Amino acid sequence: MAESGYLTGIAGCGRIGSLYDEQGNGSGVYTHAGMYAATDGLRLACLSDPDSTRLAESGRYWGCAELFPDVATMLAQCPVDILSVTTPDQTHETVIRSALGAARPPRIILVEKPLAENAAAAEALLQDATAAGVTLLVNYVRRWDRMHRKVREFLRSGGLGEIRWVTGYYVRGMRHNGCHLVNLMRFMVGDMERLEPLGARETGSLPGDSSVHARVVFSSGAEGVLVALDQPGYAFSIFDLDFFGTKGRLRLTADGSRAEIHPVRKDPRFPGFNTLNPEPTVLASTYETAMLEAGKGLLGMLNNPEERRDNDGTEAVKDLAIIEHLLKMWPTI
Repeated sequence: MAESGYLTGIAGCGRIGSLYDEQGNGSGVYTHAGMYAATDGLRLACLSDPDSTRLAESGRYWGCAELFPDVATMLAQCPVDILSVTTPDQTHETVIRSALGAARPPRIILVEKPLAENAAAAEALLQDATAAGVTLLVNYVRRWDRMHRKVREFLRSGGLGEIRWVTGYYVRGMRHNGCHLVNLMRFMVGDMERLEPLGARETGSLPGDSSVHARVVFSSGAEGVLVALDQPGYAFSIFDLDFFGTKGRLRLTADGSRAEIHPVRKDPRFPGFNTLNPEPTVLASTYETAMLEAGKGLLGMLNNPEERRDNDGTEAVKDLAIIEHLLKMWPTI
């Protein structure tokens, strides 16, 4: 470890790479740059972006002087222990391959979802990273978040009884955001047996990536649906989940940052019937610190190479394989 911490670099200085925190109100950390700047033991050493203006603005904000037009040049001159890949979806594979080909590849590559444009490419990247001794992670940030992990523990321990139904709401593409929703459903409930399309195909607000309604069947027997709320066009962001079990209902709302638990109770008006308590137990949001938890997790993996996280590349490959099976139910994507 360098005297001032392990060295980190970022490929892509856009929104999730840097800009959200540059333009934010200071109430949390929501970017890779913010995470590295705020985590003791990690140091933001270098940045790359083909947009020279955006690169300069990001470097100035974070006090980072090592700025490069592309990741290959950056890693040749500024080798790092962790590389974040926060470039557009269609460039992830190229950027990761460039990093794997560096004279000294990063020990960890943390990429924004999706890992690649398809499952075969994602699987090949995972195999090549493993062969190079590089840990490949996908930043499914809710898996780092303390509140989401508490919800998972609650559901998996039977707090909601037998899970019967799950509804998920998302926008902006089955591959782009849908993979995150599929991942979170699997994280909370367990493996999916199948995902089946419902309704039209060529819909949504993200060109080249349809937002699809889908029926879900979990290996546990639970069922559910994915609802794409931008099928007619984008109106607002949403990333919510609604779980129904034999002991009540749990809602992850406010883009997943608030959990409301409505337990079953005896209906006070109609004897012999049960109802859901309208006054929920609320779990406080910890989403503003999720990226900081990610930073701690990454630091732990560098300090202990045997430590592994459940958001590694294997999970991302499974997500893309599930989604591809769904999309292939139509003649063309």
